[in-house]
Amino acid sequence: MNWYKKANIKNESLNLLKELDSEIVEHVNVEGYDLILTAGPQYFHDFDNSPYMYQLAIQKEDSDFTSIEQQFEKKPFTQMPNLTTLIDTLKSTISGWIQNYGRLYLGSFNEARNPKYMNILRYLGYSPKEIPKEIGFSAMYIE
Repeated sequence: MNWYKKANIKNESLNLLKELDSEIVEHVNVEGYDLILTAGPQYFHDFDNSPYMYQLAIQKEDSDFTSIEQQFEKKPFTQMPNLTTLIDTLKSTISGWIQNYGRLYLGSFNEARNPKYMNILRYLGYSPKEIPKEIGFSAMYIE
């Protein structure tokens, strides 16, 4: 499990995922960002009947996607990424994951970030759909 080190995922984060009956399925590192796919139990039973859900996490390399506190922090760029490489890798990775795993969920405890994620996903050619807030918390999915 060499890629855990490359993704800089701390043991505490892996333990938290394990406590939530979740695990990291795949990881891609590109231009200072980590794209992480996790699998865990379905939280949106009223909305989706599948037993598992796949969640997409996007983080800067020095961040921790499991940290609620960090989701409210704004980190400046240390180096501007090569946007062509970043966009191409995001598109191909996300498309491959959708093809292999189906619906992907995405959201942040910092709800102010969710419209930004929606715009990024639209820019990449996806049609994100919001999950009704009464289901639990602000989130979206793509398929």
